[in-house]
Amino acid sequence: MDMTSQKIANDIKIEVKKSYNFLYSWAKKYSDKDVRSAFFELSYISLYSHYRNFYTGIDFNQFYEPFKEIPHNNHPEHLNTIFKNYYHSSNFMLMIRVYSSFELSLNLICDKCLNEKNKNELLNIDAEKLKKDLKNCHLILPDNIYNKHKFKSLSRVPFLRKLRLLLKQQEKELSIERKEILNFFECLMHYRNSIHTNFVYQGNEDKHYEIEYNNEIITFNFKNNEIVQMASKDEWLGTTHLVGKTINYANLIYESLQYHNKIIDPSYEIFKFKN
Repeated sequence: MDMTSQKIANDIKIEVKKSYNFLYSWAKKYSDKDVRSAFFELSYISLYSHYRNFYTGIDFNQFYEPFKEIPHNNHPEHLNTIFKNYYHSSNFMLMIRVYSSFELSLNLICDKCLNEKNKNELLNIDAEKLKKDLKNCHLILPDNIYNKHKFKSLSRVPFLRKLRLLLKQQEKELSIERKEILNFFECLMHYRNSIHTNFVYQGNEDKHYEIEYNNEIITFNFKNNEIVQMASKDEWLGTTHLVGKTINYANLIYESLQYHNKIIDPSYEIFKFKN
């Protein structure tokens, strides 16, 4: 195992241990079937799998061997590119799984914890925008037309809209500024979306973020139709540290909730084994 992959493995192992500690704490409170425990469980599994990829999961000499037979591939620069592609494929799975799990927990938490006024605001937000836009054009339609534009479920409401309203409702219970949390998750959302386009950002405007983690700064530059530029002290660990900060903020948000009953994670029914 080379020194680069050894260092990656050691740093990932720290995040694996942290996610396990959160999992243990939340499972003790609400059992493993609660969506908050489930988020940390999946984060632990995903990070552990990511860790195995760089510790015992692959023989890089054997992995490189077939590429050496391909014309023009047998030189160090290209082999380094192959290693990066392998690593980023693991980053892809790590980010998608952790982000999707947090998004599921956000949907279920909002459904249980948001007051009715805030729920209705989210479900009606597109219908109200349509009504306002048409009114500006001096057009008024029957209410049943606007009702067709209401969201039927909070799962249909964009991620940041839900998070913004939940944090606003919980603001007094949060230990840090909600603006800081929203800024991070906005960056995370853009980064996660770019994964689906091979790390090419496709947005209406350029974005720049500076994310602090473990006393280091990770910078992100998003320019339309260009590869996302991420810079950190260690280029290999930027995504792992994003996941680490996601886990920290998820725990902070969960701790702020005044809802102390179990919130069942429906995915357990999907993966439940039959006797």
